[in-house]
Amino acid sequence: MISTSVGEWEIIAADGDLPLIYKDYAANADYAEEIDLRNSEGRLFFFGVRRGNRGWPSLV
Repeated sequence: MISTSVGEWEIIAADGDLPLIYKDYAANADYAEEIDLRNSEGRLFFFGVRRGNRGWPSLV
């Protein structure tokens, strides 16, 4: 997993696998979208965005 900051925002990404705490990320996000994770024909990609020092990403 990699992360980078842009101003007060932090972007978190993982390519190929979901983070081990993905369910927690999704449960604590203000908005979480999943696109057919069980029947994926392609490759999994996780993307999360959080503002400032908020503990959990608000967008997953």
